[in-house]
Formats: sequence, C-alpha cells, structure tokens
Amino acid sequence: MLREWWKRFRDRPKKPKGTFRQYAESIAWAVGVALLIRSFLFEPFQIPTGSMIPTLQIGDHIFVSKSAYGIKLPFTSDYLVRWSLPDRGDIVVFPFPVKGHHDYGKDFIKRVVGLPGDRVRLEGNRLLINGEAVATIRQPGLHDCGGNSENRPCSQCVQQKEEMGSHEFTTQHCPEGEFQYGEWPRTLPGMDPQEFVVPEDRVFVMGDNRDNSADGRFWTRDVTDQFTPQFRPNPDIQTVPVGLLKGRAVLVWWAEDKSRLFSVVD
Repeated sequence: MLREWWKRFRDRPKKPKGTFRQYAESIAWAVGVALLIRSFLFEPFQIPTGSMIPTLQIGDHIFVSKSAYGIKLPFTSDYLVRWSLPDRGDIVVFPFPVKGHHDYGKDFIKRVVGLPGDRVRLEGNRLLINGEAVATIRQPGLHDCGGNSENRPCSQCVQQKEEMGSHEFTTQHCPEGEFQYGEWPRTLPGMDPQEFVVPEDRVFVMGDNRDNSADGRFWTRDVTDQFTPQFRPNPDIQTVPVGLLKGRAVLVWWAEDKSRLFSVVD
C-alpha cells in the first residue's frame, strides 16, 4: 500500500509555477548565494580615510577575502577551522578593538607589521622587526601626500619602498624637519629604551601613511590622547586579536583613478 501511495505521489501531475513564485524563488536563491559569499568568501569595503595612502586611496572600493586565514562561525570571532596566521605585510580589515573608545567596533584597515612574539620599533621612520631593519629603498624627490589637504600634516612626503614577507609596497612620511612622530615606542628622559612585544594570538598594525595614521602606536582608552604616540606602550590595547580580523584585502574593484581598477592589493 505504501509503495502504491508513493507511486501515485511521484507521478501526480505537477502544477506549473506561477510568475510570483518563480520570481520569489529566484530572489531567495540570489540572496542565499550572496549571503554565503559575503559570510565565507568575499566582502566589499570602502576606504574612508587616507591612512593607507599611497597603497589605498580615500574612496577606493576593495574586496576582502574572508577565508584568507580560516572559516569563522557566522556572526562570531571564533574560527570553525583556521589554517594560517596573517603574514607580515598583509593588509587586513578589523573592528576597532579598544572598548570605551568612540571608534570601538568601527571597521579599520591597516597593514600587519608585527606577529605574535615580534619585537617592533620605529626609528626615524625605519621599521625594525626583532632588531632587524625592514628592507627599505627611499624614492628620489618629494611626493604629494594625497588625501584631504585640510587633514594632512604636510603637503609633500618622502616615499620609500619596503619589503616584508612576500609583499613589496610603498610607505610615506613627512620630510625631516617638518611634522614627524619620530621614534616609537617613545622614551621620556630618564626612562630605559622600550621594546614593543606583540602578545600571543595578536598582531600589531600600522598605516602606510606613517605620519597620518591612527594605528596601533596611538591606541588608548583616553580619547584626548589618541594622536600622541604612547610613551608607555600597552600591547594588550595596541594590538588586534587575530579572531577579530575580518579578512585580508585582495583587490581594488573600483577607484577614481581608472588605471587602478581591478588591481591586486599588495
């Protein structure tokens, strides 16, 4: 009896789908696929500030690889499976991690320069990792700093090529004698020189626009002191937990400069 019922059910004449149902199913499939892509593969972001100039410009639209370091459980910072840590030189997107700060939770984009256990210093805009200077070649002449003229500390910048891991990129800073943050971590008179050591399962990040980037050198719960390099670094505040990383920037898909459309982010 059950077999006969199943045969009648299987062979029953199927009613044609109505137009509304066809549209509804198509939209549902499209939304589902888009959510899967956004949750596990790629997510679009727009660059809001000039902290990553000259690598990324204000207004650039980029794709971020959500699976660069592993697969997360949706809407959490927990990895379902993690297959790698970030590499030095990766550009990453993350929510601002300092609780109590007015930027807490806002999406930031910076470059990873320190991995867990690394000792990081900046001496005269020369980056040192574990006591060794990052390979750097200064570019001749001065260059327009880009960005919004009212928000930049100097109109012309020194640019330099840097190599870090598998990445080669350009950073910039104000010329000597003009506005500069100088060494970091900074040392007050009478204090012993300090090293910044990146805690376990965290990364230290900086902007490529070295004198115009609110990055790990400045993070503090005291908003009135957020643009001063910290004399007494606090690695637990000034670093990003790996679990907070939303992904790695991989592609510029829209830019005002059309020659940069669909360019790979390095």
